[in-house]
Amino acid sequence: MANNPSPRKRPDPRAEATRRQLAAAVLDLASQRDLHRITISDIAHRAGVNRATVYLHSTDRDSLLVDALEPWIARVATLAAHCCPKRPATHAINPPPQLIDLFREFEQHAPLLRRVLGEHGSGKLTNRIHNRLREHISRHLSPDSQPGSIPYDLHAAYLSGALLGVLHHWLNHDTTPPATEIATTTWKLINNTPWP
Repeated sequence: MANNPSPRKRPDPRAEATRRQLAAAVLDLASQRDLHRITISDIAHRAGVNRATVYLHSTDRDSLLVDALEPWIARVATLAAHCCPKRPATHAINPPPQLIDLFREFEQHAPLLRRVLGEHGSGKLTNRIHNRLREHISRHLSPDSQPGSIPYDLHAAYLSGALLGVLHHWLNHDTTPPATEIATTTWKLINNTPWP
């Protein structure tokens, strides 16, 4: 007798609602105070649930933060993938619109991002953003488009780290230039990277 495949579980609307409450709570709190000052009890209280419910959905505060920002992380990773040239593009003076949009995404959420990516921020979140940028850029690049002997995955790791470094510096700079200006400068840096 053939085994019937088990039916897919339908999403539990109550669990989804709780996840949304927790995401809203951790983002709300993180926009008001440094991350290291936010406890699971604070998140539970803000979300209107008990601590046990929080732990049903996540193991710690940083994981909740990463989950809450996952749609945004996916959006910026997609933008990053399209602003990294597959080959030398020094003839392209203006940055691609995706690079400007990438900085605008960070600009729009700057107060929150300064806290969660700053000195007392989340290493788990920083690693998640870096990894997603690297994955998307790596898929955009292809082995046959890479010049010389640089492996495309190494090139993707370099570009994602460089972008994140510039974004971090830009967010925490005393006088922050507008997104279009920093995108233009970053594009010059990307295009001036030596190619073998």
